[in-house]
Amino acid sequence: MAGIFRPHLNVGGFMDCRVLLLAVAVFFAGIDENVFIGILPGVSSSLAVDPSTAGQLTTVFSFAYGITALVVSSLPGQWATKRMLLAAMLAFMASNLIAALSPDFAFLLVSRVLMAACCALIAMQATRFAAELVPPEARGKAIGIIFMGISGSIVLGVPIGIEIERHHGWRAIFVAVTVSGLPLTWALWHRIPKGFAVKMPARPAGWRSSMQQPLLLAQLVSITMIGAHFTLFAYLAPYISSAFGAGGRLLTFAFLCFGTAGVAGAYLGGWCSDRFGRARALLLSPTLYLLSYLGIWLVQQSTAGFLVCLALWGCLSWTVSPVVQAFLLDASPKDAARSVGTNMAAMHFGVAAGGALGGAVLHWFGPGWLPAAGSALAAVASVLAFCATQSAIVREPPGLRERG
Repeated sequence: MAGIFRPHLNVGGFMDCRVLLLAVAVFFAGIDENVFIGILPGVSSSLAVDPSTAGQLTTVFSFAYGITALVVSSLPGQWATKRMLLAAMLAFMASNLIAALSPDFAFLLVSRVLMAACCALIAMQATRFAAELVPPEARGKAIGIIFMGISGSIVLGVPIGIEIERHHGWRAIFVAVTVSGLPLTWALWHRIPKGFAVKMPARPAGWRSSMQQPLLLAQLVSITMIGAHFTLFAYLAPYISSAFGAGGRLLTFAFLCFGTAGVAGAYLGGWCSDRFGRARALLLSPTLYLLSYLGIWLVQQSTAGFLVCLALWGCLSWTVSPVVQAFLLDASPKDAARSVGTNMAAMHFGVAAGGALGGAVLHWFGPGWLPAAGSALAAVASVLAFCATQSAIVREPPGLRERG
């Protein structure tokens, strides 16, 4: 894989501080992506639409995100540069301000498209930078730290968003994100040196190379597992309210439990990928996730049991992103740029599919059937992971071979 300008790989044995800054940028992008999940009832009431319609704010966001990721990864030349990252951050803040000023549901829906495009650019560049800032044997952990930014947005962003919405309305959330993005953009401008960029070939690799059987199957694992996740997660607030009659405080606590476990899961996925190998980690992630999903289905009448299963479910759900990304990068290093972009698209097509499926299940069968529908998709992800690992030849980094 081509290198980049890298003044320091690590500082005192810790990850380069630039990786941490990039994780914070992804954290803010994750807030925009996930915050509607916690405030869905309030938004639907404010805009006079039913919850299943309001849930499509997540579906549309994810679809636009996926299209952006596919288009950008196909562009020749350098799109992962300091200048592009700063431009994406500025456009990101502008899109949040537009969302805050939206007069109706249709306008808010359009603003979500712009917001999604900005978030896709930020996440893709952050992942590519992180993968190159560290040695190959630490790549899984670096990518895991980036995805900890997304899961961290659920730990802090969604619960805080719920509280802000309760006291000041949902529009105040986007104003807060806009204001908070200013010092982060300044920090990125200050800390990332001029000329910092991922070197990529003038012509991206053809689609045929990224559609080889193991690579395609790994992408399908992302789509189905994340689709399974968002079948329930996109409607977790109405599900909890229906199952347990929960008020705002229990909702906040539930999302806090889920998000805390998710941060651990994002790091765990990267660590397992580095420790046990890319193929084994890819097989374990959806299999264990399926078992945790079945646990949620079986404890619908127990609040304590549900919270325990929710935390386990949240942890395992976030392992898939670093696991699949590390698998793809090592299975086809020469096609890294397209693999990252395609996987970002695959993940968000999975979000869109899960949101659409969950909305249909919620509308036609009620919230109690959401875990059943999600479990079915998780089972498909497990089968695809098995097929991918059987057909893959992954060149594990030297550090992995020595340990395994």
